[in-house]
Amino acid sequence: MTTRTVPGRCPLCPAETPKIRIAQGRDFEYGTTPLEFTVVRCDGCGIQFLDPRPADDEIAGLYPDTYIPYRMDQLPAPVRAARDFVQRSKVRAIAEHTRATSRILDLGCGGGALLRLMRGKGNPSWRLSGWDYPGAHVARLAADGFDVLQAPISAEHVRPRSADLVVMNQVIEHFAAPDEILRLAKTVLEPGGLIFIETPDTNGLDASLFKSRYWGGYHFPRHLVLFDASNLCRLLEREGFEILTIKHLASPAFWVQSFHHALDETAMSFAAPFFSASNPLALGVATVIDLVVMRFRATSNVRVIARAS
Repeated sequence: MTTRTVPGRCPLCPAETPKIRIAQGRDFEYGTTPLEFTVVRCDGCGIQFLDPRPADDEIAGLYPDTYIPYRMDQLPAPVRAARDFVQRSKVRAIAEHTRATSRILDLGCGGGALLRLMRGKGNPSWRLSGWDYPGAHVARLAADGFDVLQAPISAEHVRPRSADLVVMNQVIEHFAAPDEILRLAKTVLEPGGLIFIETPDTNGLDASLFKSRYWGGYHFPRHLVLFDASNLCRLLEREGFEILTIKHLASPAFWVQSFHHALDETAMSFAAPFFSASNPLALGVATVIDLVVMRFRATSNVRVIARAS
């Protein structure tokens, strides 16, 4: 069964701006569709996007029940422990920009790994909520006592002025119209509220080495629009946000996925399973690589914190 597609678009530049084809690939991780997808780069701003992309009514089918962000609790214990150790730095960064009684919305919360960590390691007075498409992953969060909006992420479901901080943790790249999502977030935020974004950065070393097909950050066909720090900030500023901080972070998963995808299409395909998000050795080696890379250049994971005007 094929996947219906529609034209992709750059969220910053006019439709007539030239596009440069830079990559083509398939769903290496879950095999949800047999289609190959093309990544193009806008010649005006450098934003990358799928063109064509999956149609809106096809997207839900690209996220199977086995999708790892829905099942973080099922990762091996050493991997979960290492991930939580890294994610605690995210909670600390959020704490630096909030008050004890801040209302924090995790937009695109997935299985709620970050929400659970904020509840366990953050300020106990935070008022936490999540918003994601309906599914068992969100139902489990609600059953555990979280305030969760189980609905498509669209303007018709917005709770205006209901948050002091909106978190978009590896989320904005999943939307075909990230400009519209930023406007939605601004509607949710109190004036002067903050948005906390982490997303792949297309200027990372692994992105450069594997850019024609295998880079894990493409996450075919679920990542619809990809940024670097510069054009993400341009989009935020255009949508009425003031940039406060920009920070590049380690992203071992993209290294691991990139090697997996590259090996999977060679005579060495038998070695591809070693490069898995559930293999602590592979993730550990990839983390060391990124810690070294960070001394010299941007990594493929960027955090931007911005204030709504």
